Amino acid sequence: MAAASSSVSTGWESMWARGLKAGQAFDASRTEPAFTVLIEGQGKDYGWSAEPLPTGRALVPGCGRGYAVASLVCEDRRVVGLESE
Repeated sequence: MAAASSSVSTGWESMWARGLKAGQAFDASRTEPAFTVLIEGQGKDYGWSAEPLPTGRALVPGCGRGYAVASLVCEDRRVVGLESE
């Protein structure tokens, strides 16, 4: 099982190393639409929580180019995005 995980990781890393362009493969060139719905407080329209996202600190692991990080930032929220090199 470890070999499969290793080959997936290698493929993922090699895509970034080759220079993944915005909008190519898994890069949506924007914040994910479902996440945008939550950020904008429209979740109740989809049967999700109507509660606004909490303020304070937020962590976005695997943030890629940081679209979600930029969308989350506001006066009352500190956001940190993590991505490996």
